Amino acid sequence: MEAKETILIFGVSSFVGSSLAEFFKHDFKVIGTYHSEPVWIDGVTTIPVDVLKREQVQLAIFTFRPKYTIYAVGLSSLSECDTNSQLAEALNTGGLFNVAENSQRYKSRLVYISSAFIFAGLDKTYLEKDTPDPNTVYGNQVASAEFYIQKNCLNYLIFRCSKFYG
Repeated sequence: MEAKETILIFGVSSFVGSSLAEFFKHDFKVIGTYHSEPVWIDGVTTIPVDVLKREQVQLAIFTFRPKYTIYAVGLSSLSECDTNSQLAEALNTGGLFNVAENSQRYKSRLVYISSAFIFAGLDKTYLEKDTPDPNTVYGNQVASAEFYIQKNCLNYLIFRCSKFYG
C-alpha cells in the first residue's frame, strides 16, 4: 500500500479549514491545527498550534513534512477587522508569515485562501493580473499577505474567493 501524501491545514476549526479537511481526508493524510478549542474530524489528526508562535509553526511543519500547507486562519469579518485591527493584522498577516517562512524551509507548497476583498468592488470585471485596490482593513491585510507570498515564496498557490456561506 502506497503512503498518502500529507496536507497540513492551519485553521482546521474554521469553516474553510474543516471543509477542506473533509474533502481531502480520503485521498491524503490530513493534519489540522486549531488554536484553543479542540476539533475532532473523523479521519483527521488535529493538534493545537498558535500560528503567532513561530516555534510552534516550525515544529508542526517539521514534524509532519507536508506536501501541501494550507493557511485557513484569519479574521475575515469586515466589521471585526475594523474594530479589532491588531488581532486581525496578527492573524491575517503575522501568522501567515510564520507559516510561509517554514513552508519554504521544509519545501511544502503553500496554499493561501485569499479574498475578493483585495479589490474595491467597483463596477468592473477584475482579472487575476489586476493590481489590488482594497478599500477595507481586511482587504488591505489580505493584499499585503498576497504580496508577501508572491515576493518571498517559490512554491505557492493563491486562491481568491468570494465570501463563503455555510
